[in-house]
Amino acid sequence: MNLFTMFKKKKSNVKKTTEVCPRCHSSLILREGKYGKFWGCDNFPKCGGTLPYDRYMSEQELADDSAKREEPQQVEIDKFINIVSGYCLCPHCNKRTLVTGLGLRFDETYFEEGFNLKDWGYDILFFSWSAILPEQEEIEKHLLLKYKTVWKRGKKKIYYTHTCEHCYQKINNGYIYDDLTHVTPFGVHSKEKLYLERIALDKPLRLKITIRGSIAPTTQFLKRIEYIK
Repeated sequence: MNLFTMFKKKKSNVKKTTEVCPRCHSSLILREGKYGKFWGCDNFPKCGGTLPYDRYMSEQELADDSAKREEPQQVEIDKFINIVSGYCLCPHCNKRTLVTGLGLRFDETYFEEGFNLKDWGYDILFFSWSAILPEQEEIEKHLLLKYKTVWKRGKKKIYYTHTCEHCYQKINNGYIYDDLTHVTPFGVHSKEKLYLERIALDKPLRLKITIRGSIAPTTQFLKRIEYIK
């Protein structure tokens, strides 16, 4: 079998869509990139036109993809844990107080299923400390020593709360801080600056998490993050 025959056979198995390239109107074929599947121009590298993969999925593919997204995901964080902090208004005294959470970056978080956080529409995603602690003692010690508004509570079931640094009352529902509404600094519509501190890990951290998201453009949280050295 010569190279031409091999190439022709390989190309015949490529998955195509009825849509055309937005740049040159050639056919689009399914490709695999750093951040997952996408439709790429068949005329590449002369043309670099692309379209999102999920835009032209079949109904069954969309249903299967949505079902996978709703399942708890096993993830691995390789080198750093990110503590993200910001300020919100205390509902009790109406003063600005610090709240924190776990930040998962799209380029530092690896999924067993091959997903990327950008598949859910996030460049960085925030989780409550109760979702990952107290099993991770190294992180817990650093967090409780440095961030005085974080409190460890409970006897049978351990959880973590934020306390206002002014009136010492629990903030919101008491749990740290997985609310992505506009009232928190982690909300998609918030204009508050966020601060990120990175803690080096001695070994990779494995977590089982549930992600809430949808097929949507990526939310650019990283644009308003300032790094703490």
